[in-house]
Formats: sequence, structure tokens, C-alpha cells
Amino acid sequence: MPRTTTDPATGLSEQQRLFADEYAADFNAVAAYRRAGYKGKGRAADAAASRLLNLPSVRAYLAARMDRISAKLELSTEKVLTELQRVAFFDPRRVLSGDGGIKPVEQWDDHSAAAVMSLEVFEEFAGKGEDRVQIGLTKKLKLHPKVPALERLGQHLGLFKTKVEVTGKDGKPVQHEHEVVAALIDQVEGADTGIGTARGRGKGE
Repeated sequence: MPRTTTDPATGLSEQQRLFADEYAADFNAVAAYRRAGYKGKGRAADAAASRLLNLPSVRAYLAARMDRISAKLELSTEKVLTELQRVAFFDPRRVLSGDGGIKPVEQWDDHSAAAVMSLEVFEEFAGKGEDRVQIGLTKKLKLHPKVPALERLGQHLGLFKTKVEVTGKDGKPVQHEHEVVAALIDQVEGADTGIGTARGRGKGE
């Protein structure tokens, strides 16, 4: 069983620190909660994992851990945005020669290399044995998709706004489709829609 003593440097118990480390691995709070050895299940696990994640000591520990990782990998917002920009605004002509062929990789600049997902080279041969000779070379170039990169940059710049309706007409609560259908059924069941006079139907006539 994990010890319950608190580390004075982090303010975390051993189990809380394990939870934070596990969360940093995949950012799944409930999975981290279980891997850390906590026993809650179902909704109780969801609630407990959320409470752990929102503890000031846990958040501070995670922030410091992420800072150390970013520094080690030399990660920065500027680097990430630069890579997205290279993909989003890449012009394929940068890696094509005048005759439409693909330039040798050693001639690509950093901008072009960042935008390329893969390069496959297929050699074509004819003949067999000593008569086998190369007759062609096929190169297949695959680029990173531009639209997702543009969307990420647009989100960073706040270009895309999402309007969320939280009230219905005249400020009333939004009525969901199943609620509308239920209301219509109630109206139909309470309506005077039978055969004969209403008085007769009421008496079972």
C-alpha cells in the first residue's frame, strides 16, 4: 500500500504523486486514478479523479513537471506554431524541380522537410539474372494535411467563434427533441379526436 506521508517539497502523498505522474503520461484522469492504486469505481472514480486533479498541490506539481519536460525537449509555443505554419502554408513547388520531378532530399530546406509526411522510392527493373537492368524510378511524396494545421492556427488566433445557445425562445429553457415529442404525444392523448360526440365518448357510448 502507498504511504500516506506527505512530501514537504511537493505537498503530495506518495499516492497523489503517483496519480500526477500517471496523468502526465496520457492526460486521462480516471485511468491515472486507477493506475495509482485508488479503489473508487464508476462515478465515484470520476469524481475522485477530478478532485485530485484540481488540488492546488497536484496542479503545481504537474506544471513544474511539464516545464521540466519542455525545457529538456526545448519545446516552446513559438516552435509549435512555426511547425504548424510550415505545414499550413507550404507550397509543393518548393520540392519540385523544373521538369516536375522531386528534388533530392538534401536540397530541401527546413520549411519543406517539416511539411513532408513521407517519401517512398520504388525502383523498377526489367529482365532476369545478369540481364536485369533498372528501367525506372518512381517517387511518391505525401504531405501533411494543410487544413488541420490551418484550423489549429486559426484557433490560436481566435479566428473561429462558436456560438452556444443556452436558452430557448423568449429566454425559456432549450427544449430538446425528445421533450418536444413527449409534449406532442401528451397533447394528442388529451385531445378530443374520437368518433362521435365528445359527451357520448365520455360516457363510453
